[in-house]
Amino acid sequence: MTTISSSKPSQAGDRPPAGAFRKVFWNDLGLRAGWRFVIYVGVFMVLVYFRGTSLEHFIKPGTGILADGLFESMGFLCAIGAVQIVSRIENRPMTAYGLPARGAFGKIFW
Repeated sequence: MTTISSSKPSQAGDRPPAGAFRKVFWNDLGLRAGWRFVIYVGVFMVLVYFRGTSLEHFIKPGTGILADGLFESMGFLCAIGAVQIVSRIENRPMTAYGLPARGAFGKIFW
């Protein structure tokens, strides 16, 4: 009969200290911009995938101007949705990403 011995505790060099992990992902202002971008792209791609798979059951892309307009507008909503999700993850307002609700279609837009 063999006995299973308990594993020895991990050494300090086995994994990076919390300081090194924090330095890679965070700076004085919060999550680093590169990681923000990676999270945004990931969330955007997931939303676009689900948009494509769900809409293609009902409408085939390229079948007319209305279908193309619907696909384009849903792509825009995916971009806005990704910003909304990332802003909630980071506890920042959407205006921090350059998307103000007030004046969105104001004089500067046109």
